[in-house]
Amino acid sequence: MNVKEKNNLEIKQPHKNLSDKPIQGLAQFLQYTSPFPPPEILSQYAKINPDLVEQIIKLTAIQNDHRIALENKNLDAQINHQMRRDTEAKFGQIFALVISILGITGAIITGCFGQSWASAALSVTALTSLAARFIHGRPDSK
Repeated sequence: MNVKEKNNLEIKQPHKNLSDKPIQGLAQFLQYTSPFPPPEILSQYAKINPDLVEQIIKLTAIQNDHRIALENKNLDAQINHQMRRDTEAKFGQIFALVISILGITGAIITGCFGQSWASAALSVTALTSLAARFIHGRPDSK
C-alpha cells in the first residue's frame, strides 16, 4: 500500500478585522493503490456507521465486476473483428483465384480463335492484377 501525507497547511485571513496572526491547520492527503481503503480508514468509517464498511466493499466489488465485464466485451469485439478480417481475406483470395482463372481462360480461348492482341491483353491484365495485389498487399484501414 502506497500512502503519502502532507501536513501543516498555513492560511492567512484576507480580512483586516480578524486577527493578523495566521491560522494554522492540518491537512492530510492519502493515496493508496488498493481498490479498498487501508484498514485504519475502514475502522474509522466503521466508527461512523457500522454498515459503511460493508457498503464500501460491496460497491468496490460491483465496480470491479463492471470493469472486468467491459474488458471482456472489448476483448470479444477485438476477436470478432480479427475473425471477420480473416474471413474477408479468405474470400478475397478465392475470388481473386476465380477471376484470374477466368482471365487466363479467356486469353487462351481468344488466342485459339486467332486474336493474339486480345489474348495478350487479357493475360497481361489478369496476371498484372494478381501481381500488383501480392506486391502491394492489403491496405490497412484502422
